[in-house]
Amino acid sequence: MRTVSRNHTRIIARLQAELTTATRHNGPNDRAGTPVPVSEAWAAYDHRPRALLRELDARSGAHEIRITGKLRYELRPPAPAPDRREAPGWERRIDVVVDRDPDACTDVTVYLDGIALSDSSFAVHVIDPGASGPTHEWMESATDHADDVPEPVRQQLNALAACYHRHCGRESCTE
Repeated sequence: MRTVSRNHTRIIARLQAELTTATRHNGPNDRAGTPVPVSEAWAAYDHRPRALLRELDARSGAHEIRITGKLRYELRPPAPAPDRREAPGWERRIDVVVDRDPDACTDVTVYLDGIALSDSSFAVHVIDPGASGPTHEWMESATDHADDVPEPVRQQLNALAACYHRHCGRESCTE
């Protein structure tokens, strides 16, 4: 157990912001304690010069304010949000954020269940004939895929490119 000195005001201020639940314990047999407002625990600490502030568990962030030999408060950070994946009926969620800057590059961020994936874990395919239109050169580049592109993705990209190219408007276009 690590004791926090009263002159470590920055640490105490951080703990006052982070520790949001408190229980009051009267005596060694009161293991469960009584839920109380956190402000009660901090007020007791402020008004008792001999009160000790100690870290109980570094992993959970639990701390104790010991007022007397019998009276103490346990303070804890908020409980982590329950994992959605454990809930009945849970389904994976994919969110894609596309930042298209017409004067620069297009950035894409992919989130799986709210967690951003690294750039190396996904591939981005863009079908955009641009202002010049769906030329034959564009069609060739849009349908030229890397070897690792899955077949269903290739098929969708090729179909979209063909749809644009079909509307190129040139009489000489037979593709």
